Amino acid sequence: MSRPWLALLYFKTKNGSYAFNCGGTLINKRYVLTAAHCFLDQELQSVRLGEHYISQERDCSGHFYAPPVEDIDIERIFVHEKYSRVTRHNDIALVKLSRDMEVKANIAPICLPTNYDLQQKVNNMPRFYVTGWGKTENGQLSNCPKEAGLNRIDRFQCQNSYPSREIVSTQICTGGVGYDSCKGESGGPLSYATYLNDFQRIVQYGVVSDGTHECGNGSPGVYTNVGSYIRWIAYKIARQEVNRVR
Repeated sequence: MSRPWLALLYFKTKNGSYAFNCGGTLINKRYVLTAAHCFLDQELQSVRLGEHYISQERDCSGHFYAPPVEDIDIERIFVHEKYSRVTRHNDIALVKLSRDMEVKANIAPICLPTNYDLQQKVNNMPRFYVTGWGKTENGQLSNCPKEAGLNRIDRFQCQNSYPSREIVSTQICTGGVGYDSCKGESGGPLSYATYLNDFQRIVQYGVVSDGTHECGNGSPGVYTNVGSYIRWIAYKIARQEVNRVR
């Protein structure tokens, strides 16, 4: 699997049906990063890791079979305390899995912008990639994860597309005609390959948060800036570890 950190979140919706309605990323052996708005009006049942083709019980390439997917129960959900469903500010959440995950060919954590240089770099990067199982150009959810390259859009230019609310520094805007994140990809990663200690790694800079109803129409999509929430993420995880060893 080319993106072994991708996660699918399985929900019971308000009408009683069950579906994969959001994405996320494995960020360490126990936690998945996603969007706060994914938890509005639906109840998380489990997280799936190691998936590629949703329609296949086990993914394969030629004679190689990937390890089976894993559906993991949930221990706890942390939605950012200051998330606003009106402004979509602080649209970030953590899911604590019921058990630690073993790193393998199809399951591994993504890198985050944990240092100052990476956090500042996001303001000058010209391009990112968004990945997920969201709707394609035919309006159907994709059977396998798709990836699209998106140009970064200046925050003040982005503001013109959202006159009723403020686009703030804790958000990233990207766009491109015909290329965008879409319904079903909420909570998924906005990333780019970056050199860390002389090795190239995929770093997650954003979380899919908001956009227009017509995906890929040229209006910018809005993403939560992960670098702005590293302290929040670290605090939540550290607090849980302290409570665990008491």
